[in-house]
Amino acid sequence: MDVAGHNVAARLVKTPFRLRIETMSRFITLALVAAGTLVSMASHANAWFGIDAKPRPVPNHGVEEIDTAYYYRLTNSFLGETRALDTYSNGDNKPFMGKTGNYSGQKWKFTPLGNGTYRLTNSFLGDGRSLDTYSGTENKPFMGPTGNYSGQIWKLTPVGNGYFRMTNSFLGKGRSLDTYSGTENTPFMGTTGNYSGQLWKLTKLSPTH
Repeated sequence: MDVAGHNVAARLVKTPFRLRIETMSRFITLALVAAGTLVSMASHANAWFGIDAKPRPVPNHGVEEIDTAYYYRLTNSFLGETRALDTYSNGDNKPFMGKTGNYSGQKWKFTPLGNGTYRLTNSFLGDGRSLDTYSGTENKPFMGPTGNYSGQIWKLTPVGNGYFRMTNSFLGKGRSLDTYSGTENTPFMGTTGNYSGQLWKLTKLSPTH
């Protein structure tokens, strides 16, 4: 005890040695805080400076590339997945939108012809018949004998969300494969526009061989 009645040990807090320790402790604390700030800055640098350190995954909205080793089912946005492009077995084997099922006429094969175009045949009729279009008023599609015809050269243009627009070389971009809303939902080549019947979806099925 000193004369003032205080413990001598308590006065050590104010000694130069203790002050130096406290100063060093504060310095270390500040250094750690600064280091943490730098780490935080580094982790957010990408957002601040527009740098993407990790590549972002590309959203997958469906088929964008056609695997020619497989058959596909063709449906459109207008009729939904309960109706699929099929073919009759009559004289011109005309296409129709049949009830979706495990039918060979609904299994379509895409044969590349170059420049992003394809020939369309199905398992039911084989390679001897290809999807083609007449040159009449409505330019109706039919399954013609396979040959070097511009109506059998089809282009599929992605339009988003896994859908394609289907046009051919004979009629050009001004006409697209579409479907009526009648009993048979008959396909036709309609004036190209923002119509749900012209938005076609390809569903991958079994291998072609």
